[in-house]
Amino acid sequence: MLTRRTFVHAVAAATASALAAPTLAALAPWPSSPLHTLKDLGFIANIVGNELQNDWKGTLQKAVDWGFTEIETARHYGHSPSVFRAYCRQIGIRPIGGGITMQLEGDALQERLGQLQAIGATHAVVYWPWFVSAPFKLTDCQRSAERLNQLGQACKKQGLTFCWHNHDREFVPMETGLPETGLPETGLPETGLPETGLPETGLPETGLPETGLPETGLPFDYLMANTDPDLVKCEMDVYWVSKGGGDPVTVLQKYPGRYRILHLKDMSATAEQTFECPGSGIIDFGPVLAEARRQGIRHYIVERDKIVDGLACLQASGHYLRKLRF
Repeated sequence: MLTRRTFVHAVAAATASALAAPTLAALAPWPSSPLHTLKDLGFIANIVGNELQNDWKGTLQKAVDWGFTEIETARHYGHSPSVFRAYCRQIGIRPIGGGITMQLEGDALQERLGQLQAIGATHAVVYWPWFVSAPFKLTDCQRSAERLNQLGQACKKQGLTFCWHNHDREFVPMETGLPETGLPETGLPETGLPETGLPETGLPETGLPETGLPETGLPFDYLMANTDPDLVKCEMDVYWVSKGGGDPVTVLQKYPGRYRILHLKDMSATAEQTFECPGSGIIDFGPVLAEARRQGIRHYIVERDKIVDGLACLQASGHYLRKLRF
């Protein structure tokens, strides 16, 4: 029989039990570190090249509405660099850099760097850091590294940060795919070098100091090892690293401090591994962005080659990357 006394005791017991029981929130593990989002997000101009030509103000405003704060371009739109720069400032988007070529020298180089400065850019980028097409020989790598150092010095004098942009072929070992040249299977020049990589003079296992050849034999590693870190940075393309068989996170971790800009485009799940807009493919951008953030990389540029509807790609990419937690 339920009496007043038993009722009071039952209520008191239930209340005490409820207070003592942990909530679901309390049981949930705390994350080891808070998740982050991108502070800034940019795009390369040629993804909407036609749209910028037809209505550059409207196109830039749409990009800003979709969460973009930076643009990579080597030229101005509108009547003058000052008009372009003022409008960008007005709507909240910044030109961060644009392209130069390996062949530019003298007055032509200075003119191009001046154009970048006129629109407020802070970076100059070589998109193809080679004088030849792939595959690359050791001599090609040596020639490119020398020229990249020269361009880096020229940019530094003008107050610009110089970067080179990778593709997949920098992750194919030197000499691979070349016509028969009498090279041994080790891929090393015919110098009597044994397959161990050690000449008879006892060259250490770290490589070939007189040529700067890295252990991997990869052009990417050669350019990183043989360019001045104070003069030459890298604009790492996440898609092309993956396409070349590399892991973007590992490549970032191997050279901390050498990267200033990341190019973000996705990869299809097909055998062809074609281009996709970020968020539409198989690349896991979260770990890449987390490592980039740890290294202090500030610029993240959406790129998508051979795109038909660039505006749709920008809108979808902006939506995906702005919501991504890492």
